[in-house]
Amino acid sequence: MLYCPNPTCQTLNDDGHRFCQQCGAFLPRRYLWAATLTSPPSVDALLGDRYLHKGQGIFLDTLPGYPPATDIEEVPPVVYAYLRLAGRRLHVPLVYDLIVDADHSAEHPIVLLEEAALWQPGQAFGTAESGKTGAAPAFTGVLPLPGIADLWTRVSGRRQLFWLWQIASLWQPLADENVGITLLQPELIRVEGALVRLLELRLNTGGVAPSLADLGSFWYDWCAKADPDIAPFLENLCTQLVDGTITDPSLVMAELDAQLALAHKATPHTVRIATQTDKGPTRSRNEDACYPEGGTLKTKVLQSDAINASLAIVCDGIGGHQGGDVASNLAIAALDQELHALPLTDLTPDKLGQALIDSIEVANDQISQRNDSELRMERQRMGTTLVMGLLRHHELFLAHVGDSRAYWITRWGCHQATLDDDVASRQMRLGYALYRQALRHPNSGSLVQALGMGPSNLLHPTVQRFLLDEDGVILLCSDGLSDGDRVEEHWDTELLPLLKGTGDLAPLSNRLVEVANTLNGHDNVTVGIIHHQLPVAEDDQQVIQLHMLSLAEQSQSSRGGGMGGGTAIATPAATDHATNNATNNATKVITEADQPTRRPLVSLISLLLLLVLGGALLVVLMPPLRDRILPLLSGNPPDEAPVPPVIPTETPGAIASPEPILPGNLIQIGRTPEGATPLRLLSQPDPAKLDGIFIPSGSILRVLDKPEEIDVPWLYVVVCSVGDAPPPLDDTVLDSTQPPPAVGNPTPATLLPAPIAQVGNEGWLEEQTVIPLAMPVSEDVVPTDICPPSTSPATDSDPSLEGDPLG
Repeated sequence: MLYCPNPTCQTLNDDGHRFCQQCGAFLPRRYLWAATLTSPPSVDALLGDRYLHKGQGIFLDTLPGYPPATDIEEVPPVVYAYLRLAGRRLHVPLVYDLIVDADHSAEHPIVLLEEAALWQPGQAFGTAESGKTGAAPAFTGVLPLPGIADLWTRVSGRRQLFWLWQIASLWQPLADENVGITLLQPELIRVEGALVRLLELRLNTGGVAPSLADLGSFWYDWCAKADPDIAPFLENLCTQLVDGTITDPSLVMAELDAQLALAHKATPHTVRIATQTDKGPTRSRNEDACYPEGGTLKTKVLQSDAINASLAIVCDGIGGHQGGDVASNLAIAALDQELHALPLTDLTPDKLGQALIDSIEVANDQISQRNDSELRMERQRMGTTLVMGLLRHHELFLAHVGDSRAYWITRWGCHQATLDDDVASRQMRLGYALYRQALRHPNSGSLVQALGMGPSNLLHPTVQRFLLDEDGVILLCSDGLSDGDRVEEHWDTELLPLLKGTGDLAPLSNRLVEVANTLNGHDNVTVGIIHHQLPVAEDDQQVIQLHMLSLAEQSQSSRGGGMGGGTAIATPAATDHATNNATNNATKVITEADQPTRRPLVSLISLLLLLVLGGALLVVLMPPLRDRILPLLSGNPPDEAPVPPVIPTETPGAIASPEPILPGNLIQIGRTPEGATPLRLLSQPDPAKLDGIFIPSGSILRVLDKPEEIDVPWLYVVVCSVGDAPPPLDDTVLDSTQPPPAVGNPTPATLLPAPIAQVGNEGWLEEQTVIPLAMPVSEDVVPTDICPPSTSPATDSDPSLEGDPLG
């Protein structure tokens, strides 16, 4: 059972449902891999009172709407490498939570990993694929991805080279974090189509770092089984590694690059690009910009010897009416001019990467100089985030600054390819906190850098280079779409059909904008979709698809036709995990009769029915009391049971989301969801106003008025009491007078906290931003002298605003 992530619902749902059966909210499934697990618990056991064991060391978070509660003062050494390598998230999983128990100390906890090398068969293959493989099994569980050794002899030589190139690209980053030994253990190297993904990281044994000669010896075992077309090259490469002729990882990548270029030389690469931008339902102007211009659909065939490439850019302006739209359009124009002047075919990958950084710095300087010429300081400076993708035949370069994102979608899954330049990500990469722990900080989403906020010597754009060896979609978007995990929620229904040949790119960008406006709606939204096609990779696609479906069919057969993944399967992945964690507990198939029951209450009530009939009826009829009694009957103390907060009973004069809010209602403001914009009280009913003051969680408001003459519903409220949540940092406010930190990514500006609302403040709130946070409150908790009856709304000229922070 999963608790609904909606804080005003929190209904229990069967994990077979995609949406909450009570409120319709999306139910995210966070499947986690347990690293450093010495003795796996029984299937269906709860770890840490919230993580349900699905077998094979895979756990499901039953409280996906609640951040992990673990607080760590010092990050354990085993975890540090994950945090430092977060920028490699396409290959390396992120730490979700740490569990300490009798067998695992604080220095060596159970490490639960998200975005691990796991596969949900139902995502990509829910129906028959043109009759090639038949329908996927009716299986809704999750499996470890196949190991590279399992598929090595069954794919093309080009795919084998592609996998080796990715391993080589990870060698130096992992070696720097003392986990290079990971790349010498085949059971940890998994493959998701063309993408190499690591199951977990291992610390070097005895502190001794492996060498490139060790890597060459490891690859030698694969030479004999390599495709005949590449076997001589691979054997020669391994020989040079072993005898010390090659001692630099970059030279290994250069050798593989050259061989891959030959393999791709005769392969035309079709690229289609669609863009769309919209101001959204609540903003008066659009501060976003994109290239090509919004509403464009382009198709291009890239040849390896042609002087052409494909480019898409998304910018999200910062500064409101102070010039966010000016900054984003300046950036687009500067980048367009700089990049189209580059001799793309003459530049090596390193030089092209540096050229992208130089172009971004030119755009930054143009915006910064505009700010300086107009004497814009601190809060008045305009800026913009940036994310762009440039394709040069089989190469993809992704560059970004700020929190606009790039997602890489293949037939196998959807992965965030960029790491936001915000406070939470910086804390993680510096090794100060786990990412989910950092997200709980009220300033976690504040930007640490953006274009135009300072000189280029303080700007640090991120440029990543990838190689393409299968069909895929690169989605570029502003946070108007990415907030609330909307991409993760809709990728399989909106973007996956493109890769199955059943979708149409032309209307897709409009549908994604509609998703953002309907489910988020608090910001402008811009999307850029790059669909790249490599038809000759179809053989590799089919081989891997058949193998993965075979794993799913074996799992389904072992489960006796059951649904939901409740049985541990004796697959190679399970054996590897048990061996590597030094446990003697063999993985076995557990029948339905052997499974431990999760509801002993049913048997208990059956035995005591005559004695507790009246009490049982009371429990059924009163959900709050039931939530307190069930943990006691199951043997868990109430404070250990994963029971969400109880919403107060609705009383006259109070409201409950998502009902419309009316004048006279009392509202208590709940916790702001991760990634959402903090609630602000405005002096006028205009979302572009920058004079808002922060309303902390727990504050109580009374609605004084809701004018019908305003097209979009707005509420005029008074603050009755103020919660104790700390103020967020204003992501439109950058203080250039403060120096950057001495370590990590230098930040060009220090972000300033937003002012906090005080009791008696009056102002405007947009109804749709309040409804998701509104909780009912009793009339008798608010003194009438602090929260007066409804009055007429004030304006900027109203003398009642004199001395008020909003005035």
